[in-house]
Amino acid sequence: MLLRCIFVSIAGLLCACAGAPSPDRVQIQGTPPDNTLTPRLPRSDQGLSPDWFLGDWRVGASGCMLHLGRSDAEGASGPVETRDCAPPWSGASRWRRPADDQSLFDILTPEGALLWRAGAIQPTAIAGVNGEGRLVRLYWAQEGTHGGWVRPGGEE
Repeated sequence: MLLRCIFVSIAGLLCACAGAPSPDRVQIQGTPPDNTLTPRLPRSDQGLSPDWFLGDWRVGASGCMLHLGRSDAEGASGPVETRDCAPPWSGASRWRRPADDQSLFDILTPEGALLWRAGAIQPTAIAGVNGEGRLVRLYWAQEGTHGGWVRPGGEE
């Protein structure tokens, strides 16, 4: 038993040194201009549940401007990092211009289902990403207005 504990401890140390992701963090993957990955963000501190973090983003002409943030139990948030990235961003979802109206854009689930359709004038949203890094809900708000939670398929 002691030998097994020593082996597990050494293996854990090697994984930590190799930069393996910690189980209490979620990694948002993208392809920023400098080809680095966005750092892992805490999931379980700041009053968040273990399965969620919050980040807000703005869509830009080149794809997306991703503003990652942290939220506490009272709902206050603070910026962590800003990245300009190309779709698909965060390894979780993608967006497209609908063929029938190029002034709009659709946000899609990983399976390609319509998540949300909106105007293209710098929309702001807060996305919830689960432990697998998949976009599963989205809070939508235009400048000066209030939005609501949206789930895959577009239901509020």
